[in-house]
Amino acid sequence: MIDLLDPATTIRSLFNAREYEKMYNYCRKILDDYPDDMTALQNITLALTNLGRYEEALTYCDAVLKVWDEDPYALRSRLVIMESLKRYDDVVDTCGRILKFAPEDDVALNGMGLALTRLSCHEEAIAYYDKVLAVLPDDLTALLNRGFSLGCLKRYEEALQSYDRAGEVDPSITKETAAARSRLFVMMGRNDEAFLAAQGVRDRDMPGIIAAARTNDCTVFHQFCDNEFTEISSRER
Repeated sequence: MIDLLDPATTIRSLFNAREYEKMYNYCRKILDDYPDDMTALQNITLALTNLGRYEEALTYCDAVLKVWDEDPYALRSRLVIMESLKRYDDVVDTCGRILKFAPEDDVALNGMGLALTRLSCHEEAIAYYDKVLAVLPDDLTALLNRGFSLGCLKRYEEALQSYDRAGEVDPSITKETAAARSRLFVMMGRNDEAFLAAQGVRDRDMPGIIAAARTNDCTVFHQFCDNEFTEISSRER
């Protein structure tokens, strides 16, 4: 049964249960009687966003912002909506509004950087990623997107460092960072490093493998395979 006497608890329960359609209907019922109810407006926006009904969600979100243009809840929702709609100019605008009162908000800083990256404004994007990393040096979103923007600017060594650091922070994304690093080495004309990067070898470990290949008068591929065979044989013993 819907409890109209305790909307916050009911809405929270529906959200936690991921009952977004019911949450939307519940908020809609409140708004039928109280069109300016801020709790209902904010949460109907959240429900519609989770249902993928972004344009409709934006209508309610903007209704909140007409009352208070710095409402942090509504601005965060607007950011998610604009990103989902790929309206990157509007993402920049929304992040700018958030950063006016919360200049160290990492979500808004990353959102601004990502939007600028999508708009090919890479220098400006990197500045925002750097602001995130100054406070959160292990932030994966900033590290990965910073690497991408640096690569677009042909600042390959810096890009490699960002991707390498991201792989160190979260080894579960090694496949993705390995592919990105390999592409960068190809662009630099360093095919041996490109091969090693594709195998997930860290930058710091590459010089030893390449030097060993030269000493043994073999290709880097053969040296890598030999190292792998030696390591496997050692573990089995």
